[in-house]
Amino acid sequence: MTDRLEQLRHELAGIDEHPVAERVARFEHANEVLAGELAALDELTGG
Repeated sequence: MTDRLEQLRHELAGIDEHPVAERVARFEHANEVLAGELAALDELTGG
């Protein structure tokens, strides 16, 4: 199974081929995923 960041890379591949509204939605999703990953990393490092 791939991790969340690998899934995100796959979702964003070829993003320029999609309509602007879909691009925005994908980038908003990417921000949510990255924020979650950073929060998890912060918990692990005690930050």
